[in-house]
Parts: sequence; C-alpha cells; structure tokens
Amino acid sequence: MRTGFIDFKEMKLLLRSLGLRVNNHEARNVFGDADVSGTGRIDFDSFRMAMAKDLQKREALESKLEHKIAFTLMDTDKTGSLSFANIREAADRVGEVITDEQIDEMIADAAGKGATTVSFQEYSNLMVRAHEKEDKSSSLTLFLPYWKGLT
Repeated sequence: MRTGFIDFKEMKLLLRSLGLRVNNHEARNVFGDADVSGTGRIDFDSFRMAMAKDLQKREALESKLEHKIAFTLMDTDKTGSLSFANIREAADRVGEVITDEQIDEMIADAAGKGATTVSFQEYSNLMVRAHEKEDKSSSLTLFLPYWKGLT
C-alpha cells in the first residue's frame, strides 16, 4: 500500500538504488535528520531535505580533503605552512609564470598584511573564498592553478 511515506528499511533500499553506499550509521543519521517528528516514517520532502544536507556535508569534506592534499604537496619542507619559496616552487612545477609581487599579494590575501607564511586553515579559507567569489581580478585566483595542477 502506498502511503507517501517510507520507513528506515525502505530508505536504505532507496539509497542503494540511487547508487549511494552508506553504512547503517550514516543511513540512521540521514533518516534521523528527515524524521524530525520521530514517527519512524518520512515523506519525500523530508527525505530530499535530509539528503541535500548530507550531500553538502560530504562536499565540504571532499573540498577540505582536496585543499589538504594540495597544501601538503606545496609544503615541500614540511613546516606546516606555505612560504614564499613553497609557492614559487609550486608555480614552477606547474609551469605557471608568476611575479614575486603576485606571490607576496597571495600571502597577504591569505594570511594578512605583513605575513610571511600561510597556514593550512588560511589556505583553505582562501580557496573557499576564491570559489565562492570566482573573482578573476583578485590574487585569490592565483592559488587555483596550484590547487588544480598539484592534485
């Protein structure tokens, strides 16, 4: 009988039919987010909203992982921060022509005026801002070729 609702077991089958591999814990989290009334049943709108929330979390984690990989590849001296020399080396590796002034501007945009290094968090925040704004005139976008070229 069709009621317009699905239970946890049906939701797991639905997720699998959509090609999503989720363990029981992940499925329970999605279902819990959707079943706000605690009835043990969810409708399509609740399911859709819970899935959108889950996908946003997954995308954020993937993005953070991509940032970490690129940052680690650029941090060749393993200091935990990016220096002028690290950025210069990364640019050379990917064949990007960049001036010393542009590197200084990138560091300032990421870490603040007068900074000489960029932490992972500053780098990740910079990448997020660059993608959100897609501001082609900003030095933020100068980091993008390294991120894409190194990963």
